[in-house]
Formats: sequence, C-alpha cells, structure tokens
Amino acid sequence: VYVLVVNGRAGKVTRCMQQLCRWLSLIRSGVRDGGSKVVARIVVTHTDKLLSDHRLALLREVFKRTCVQFGEHFDFGSQCYVTTYDQEDGGDVDELREELTRLRTVAPSNRPLPASY
Repeated sequence: VYVLVVNGRAGKVTRCMQQLCRWLSLIRSGVRDGGSKVVARIVVTHTDKLLSDHRLALLREVFKRTCVQFGEHFDFGSQCYVTTYDQEDGGDVDELREELTRLRTVAPSNRPLPASY
C-alpha cells in the first residue's frame, strides 16, 4: 500500500498531477504486467487557504485524472484524502487512518502492512 502525499497549496490540478505522475510512474516501472493492481491512496495537503468549493473541486479533479491516467495498474480507493489543519478534525485524517486499518485487514498475507496504522 502506498500513501502518496502531494502539495495542493497552489490549488492547481496540474501541480498535483505533476507530483503524482512522478511517483506513480516510478512505482509503475517496478511492477510486473499482469499482476494485481497496486493499492495506493492519495492525500492532498496544504489546502487550508483554499475556499472549500475550490478544495473540493481540486480533490475531485485530481482523483478523476489520476484514475483515468493510472487506474489500469493502481487501485486508488474511492476518494482523495485531504488534510485541513485549519479545522479541528484535521480534514480526512481519521478517515485515512480508518482506510489504512481496513486495508491492513484485507492485505495478502505475503504483503503485511505495518501494525502502526
């Protein structure tokens, strides 16, 4: 399981995609064709200064483009996660923790995840 963290401070989909493309291409280069999809989750950080509508649009578009471009080889789950430290709950921190805990319970035994999740 990969947790890919990208900086969304600029609020630009292209900047987030540049970061994701670099990491996903690198991961993809080490994966054999015909194997199962690589499980990855996307976290967009530094969005605190964006208006909530802009933040939501950014997350949706980054997720959509990432799935279109890399979905053949990766399982990205159902959403991008966001950290919003200007909010008391920190954004999707708890949801991400729950998702990683869930993934730990369904991971193949030959690929265990760290217990620290």
